[in-house]
Amino acid sequence: MKKTMRILCASLLLLSLAACTEKDNDNDNNPASSGTGTNGDASVQFTIGTPSWEQDGHIYYATYDWTAEIKDASLKLRSFFDEGEGKDFSFGIGYAPEGVEGGRPRYFNGDKPENSHEIIAVNNDSTVFTIRSRVKADNRKEARAFVYLSDGQFHYSNLFYIDPAEAPQIGNGIAVALPEQVSHTATSITVESHFIGNITGPEQFQNASCGFVWCHESEGAPTMNSQSIDCTQSAWQNNGQRFEGTITGLEPGQTYNVAAWVRMSPDSEAKMSDWHSLSTQSGDNPGSDNWVSLVSLYPVSNSTILVTVTAFFNGNPSAVGVVYNNTGEPTTADYVYNALDHLNMSTGEHDETVQRIQVNADGSRTVAALISGLQPGALYYFRAYAQFSDGSPTIYSDQLSETTPE
Repeated sequence: MKKTMRILCASLLLLSLAACTEKDNDNDNNPASSGTGTNGDASVQFTIGTPSWEQDGHIYYATYDWTAEIKDASLKLRSFFDEGEGKDFSFGIGYAPEGVEGGRPRYFNGDKPENSHEIIAVNNDSTVFTIRSRVKADNRKEARAFVYLSDGQFHYSNLFYIDPAEAPQIGNGIAVALPEQVSHTATSITVESHFIGNITGPEQFQNASCGFVWCHESEGAPTMNSQSIDCTQSAWQNNGQRFEGTITGLEPGQTYNVAAWVRMSPDSEAKMSDWHSLSTQSGDNPGSDNWVSLVSLYPVSNSTILVTVTAFFNGNPSAVGVVYNNTGEPTTADYVYNALDHLNMSTGEHDETVQRIQVNADGSRTVAALISGLQPGALYYFRAYAQFSDGSPTIYSDQLSETTPE
C-alpha cells in the first residue's frame, strides 16, 4: 500500500520577525571597505570576497560570492520565510544607507526585489555554504552578510561597506549583463545577455564583438580561455538590447558555469560578466520532452524539510512532486508528495505546504514545498518524479539525501 505523508501547518514552523533574536559581532568599529576577509562569531565564520560590478545606466550592482561556515556541529541552516512580507530571510546580504540603521533584525531592509541571494555550493555535511548575493549599489551602504540557523537566531558577519565608488573599472565604458537561461535540452543550453553602461549610439559597436564562455562546474569560473561562442550578429539584430546564443555538445544532467563577454575592438581586452550555473535536462530519460529535477533540500525543523523541484512537461501530468524513503532510490511505492494535490497550476492557488511557485524562462516550473511528519535525526532520500495519464513511464530525477536535526 502506498504510504501517505502527514502535513504540518507551515504557520507552526515559521517564526515571526518580532519573536527572533540575533547574534551580532562586536568588531564593528573598522568595517571593511568591500567586506573582504574572514570574520564571524563562535557559531558561524563568514568569508566575504571582493565584489564584481555591473552598471545599468547610472545604477551599479555589486555581486558577492561569500561563504558561511557553521562551526557549531549542533546547528544547521534553517528556513525563515516571513509570510507577512512574502520574503525569505534565511540568508543574504542586508544593508542600509550609511549611518541609517534598519530595525530588528538589523539590515533586512536590504532585501528588495532588485537584489538576489542564492546558494551556489554546499559541502557534503551541509556545514559550509557558498552564497551569491547581487545587491543594488545606488549609494554607499553599510552591510552585513547573515544566516538564520536552527538555534532560532540570526548570525551576522562584521560590518562592511558597499560603495559604487569602488567600481572605477566600469567607468563610462560598456559591459555585459549576467547571462540568463532562455531554454535547455539534454545536450544544449540557450542563454541571453545585453549590453550595460552609458550607450550613446551604434557607432560605439562598429568594431565590437560579444558572446558567451562556459566550462563544467567542476572547473570553477569560466575565463576567456574557456570554450566560447560569438553572438555578435545576434546583438546587432537586436540593437544591443539583447543577444542570444546556444551552447551545444553538452552532457545530460550536468551543470555548467556560463559568463557573457564583450570586446569593444579586436585588440582590446574582453570584459566579462559574472557567471551563472546552468544545467542541462536530466532524468531517467534525459532526451525526452518531459523532465524533473530535485533542486535542493533544506531542513526547517527536526520533522520538516523544504524541498524545491523544477519540472518541464508537455500536456497535463497527473502527478509532479517528490518521493522519499530511508533506504535510497525511492519510488512511488514509498512516501509521496504530489504537488498537484496542493496547488492549482492554472490559478496559482495553493495550501500552506507550498511555499513558492515560479514559472521559468525556459517554460519549466519550480515549486518549493514543506515535507512534514519526518522522524528527528533520520536520514531521508528524495527524488523528484512526474507521472502522466497517457500511460508514459514515470520519470525520476537523481536522488538527494538529508538528515533531519535531532
